[in-house]
Amino acid sequence: MSESILPLTTIRPDKGQIKGTAESEMELCCHPTYVKVNSLTVESDECGVDTIFDANKPFRVNSEIEFYGPGALALMALNVPIQVTYTAESYGPGIEAVIAEVRFNTSAGRLVYTAEATVAAGTLDGDKLYRISMLFRMGAEGTRLSIANGFISGILVQAYQ
Repeated sequence: MSESILPLTTIRPDKGQIKGTAESEMELCCHPTYVKVNSLTVESDECGVDTIFDANKPFRVNSEIEFYGPGALALMALNVPIQVTYTAESYGPGIEAVIAEVRFNTSAGRLVYTAEATVAAGTLDGDKLYRISMLFRMGAEGTRLSIANGFISGILVQAYQ
């Protein structure tokens, strides 16, 4: 299980862009808010949570995203768009591609979200090793700026035929 704490980034006209680093506090509406990605898992119906699966069958990727801090409840009420993108990169020759995308908006009173997607059978070639990654973006689509972004990389999986 990987764990990552993603700081929020905000733009203030009087100070320009303010960036935080891991586990730092950021001001958004005058309150610090943190984003924590609790997990990135790969599951199949055949094996449950595992890192070896049949490439000819669908599998699921999911991650849990948690917001906390004094400003978190106020931020969730703003119905902020979240985009979670799952990618696969083969070791050696092969694919490097987006395998799934999940989009949702925050909602008032809710601090923990699960981004789950099913990857179609045949998306990955069999008899290869892949690194599965999760990219997180919080902010309006179509804009160059985001409130927060980050990634988890490094789950090694094997697909067989």
